[in-house]
Amino acid sequence: MTHSKNTTLPIALICCFSANILCSQVVEEKIKTNKERIADVSAKQRRISEETLRLTSPQSLRENLIWSTGFEEKQFQFIYGGKLDENSGPEWARAKRQDKDDSIIFSSSFARSGQSSLKLTWRRELLGESNDSKKAMVIFGKPSFTEGLERWYGFSILLPSSFYTDNDPYNALIFQVHATPDHHLNEQWRSPPIGLSLRNGKLKFGYTYDTEKISQKNFNLNQNRKSFEIGDLSSLLDKWTDFVVHAKFSVNNKGLIELWVDGQLIVSDSNINLGYKDDYGPYPGWGIYSYNSTNPERSIYLDEVRIGNNSSSYTQVAPGRNDNTQQKPQFDSSANHLPTANADPLTPKRSEQKPYP
Repeated sequence: MTHSKNTTLPIALICCFSANILCSQVVEEKIKTNKERIADVSAKQRRISEETLRLTSPQSLRENLIWSTGFEEKQFQFIYGGKLDENSGPEWARAKRQDKDDSIIFSSSFARSGQSSLKLTWRRELLGESNDSKKAMVIFGKPSFTEGLERWYGFSILLPSSFYTDNDPYNALIFQVHATPDHHLNEQWRSPPIGLSLRNGKLKFGYTYDTEKISQKNFNLNQNRKSFEIGDLSSLLDKWTDFVVHAKFSVNNKGLIELWVDGQLIVSDSNINLGYKDDYGPYPGWGIYSYNSTNPERSIYLDEVRIGNNSSSYTQVAPGRNDNTQQKPQFDSSANHLPTANADPLTPKRSEQKPYP
């Protein structure tokens, strides 16, 4: 009996131990499974968070953009001289200014979005023989080709009323898409193919072209120019005005030009000639370019600047996209195409056929 009893006890203990081990394994499996589920849920949450961040990140906001700045960092690099192109990065721009340190500065006095903008100041007393003495402008780089080049330009400007008068007869260019002549062919500088300017209390917009390989100064350009009177200078003073310019450059009747002002489509021409037969593509510039003025000093504030590539759109470049104040583009939604510059009710008045400075 004793022998039998002693033999049975270890077997029971072994069964108990086995059951405990099995229970422990089950518990461990459950813990492991729960950990994996938690890890899986965390991973999904992390992926969702990452996707949310991606969709709202500056990188996403810069999709199809070549350059974008609101001047908030106040670390904008002004490069003087040199041959810079669109691949030089978004942190630079070339400054063309009069010989004064405060001709181009960051300012917190006004801002279309955020806390800062770029202030550009032109002074009559600093006018000289050089072309730069007539400018307070910042420009972006040059593409490597012209024919078929398509770009979107979005920006907002503010003009202080204290620096402008309606009776100033001198042209002040405030935005341009300029062109680089083929110097190796002895070609001279010409008027910009696209320009937005102020004169006699009016805001004017114009574009031109030349199908010749070498443009003879501005002879053909003046004849080919198409100009529009957009509105009164008074409508621009002491407030931010949003602009979007969409351009496709071509001298083979495949060009396009569109201009929105505060969301309103003002100019729309397609299947046109636009630009010149240059080796390098045109480049944008903002600020003030003027040969003279009845005002001793003029300033302009610039903000929300974006340059979009051929895959960009109005929504991607128009000011206000970061703070949900972007003005929706206005046009006839029942039509299959945007109205042309000569179509009612957006018919602009033809202005004087004068060259830009």
